[in-house]
Amino acid sequence: MKKSSLQPIRPSSKLGSSADLRHSTRPPRNTAKLVSSGPQHCAMMANFTADMFAALSIEKAKANGGSLSVHDIEAVCTALKTTPPDLWSDYRKHFSTCVEAAIADKNIAIEARTPLRRLITSTFAHRFTDSPKYQPGSSALPRKLGSGFFSVLPRLIGDENIDQMSKQCSEIISSLQREYGIDFSWSHFFHHDESLEILDELRAMVAEKLDDFDKRTEWMIGILSHEIQVQVSTRHVEILLDSFFQRWIEHSDPAVGSARNLIAVLNNKDSA
Repeated sequence: MKKSSLQPIRPSSKLGSSADLRHSTRPPRNTAKLVSSGPQHCAMMANFTADMFAALSIEKAKANGGSLSVHDIEAVCTALKTTPPDLWSDYRKHFSTCVEAAIADKNIAIEARTPLRRLITSTFAHRFTDSPKYQPGSSALPRKLGSGFFSVLPRLIGDENIDQMSKQCSEIISSLQREYGIDFSWSHFFHHDESLEILDELRAMVAEKLDDFDKRTEWMIGILSHEIQVQVSTRHVEILLDSFFQRWIEHSDPAVGSARNLIAVLNNKDSA
């Protein structure tokens, strides 16, 4: 096989800096609105009740020449417990808002546990289809293949690296949620400079482990087929890796064209 004339491409050199590779536009900043969390709404509800107690107490004190007896305080408590219809309406409003905020908090917390997974999935999610079979000429991927890929990654680069990157991604999410508040969206995370750097670091690790591309592809097919109970083809894995490495492929020599050739170049091997 003729030796490739392509030069090895590394993210820190031939591929350019992170500034060269990042998306051309960043999401607009908007720190004017801040999301009110579940606990904040609970505090608002408690404050509302305290304000009602104070208002009724003051009204009672004015009627009694500026003083309150134990009996008067008991009467105020009874009045609050009786709760007139207009007060119930306020209670329902605050309770509903509190529940919605608490649910939103829970959802954000759940999502924040898997930001690395979402970041990786963003590289090939556009390929997903609900059809489990590969159609000749198609670049679609079975949706389950995404979840199967996360069984492969720790075996390729180690749980320690996955845990470290997951921690870094969680820190980015926390920072962005403070910055954007209620306007936070996952696109902010996907386009963030540090997120792109984490993806590049992950790509470099994966590329090194795929040195023997054909052997590793067969190995991946075995794991994926077992994990997701779908018949996985070589073409499925090639499409998945082409999408995962697409950012590097686009910034490489046009002759590269695929993850297979890119990895060969990165590892100083003959190009197919």
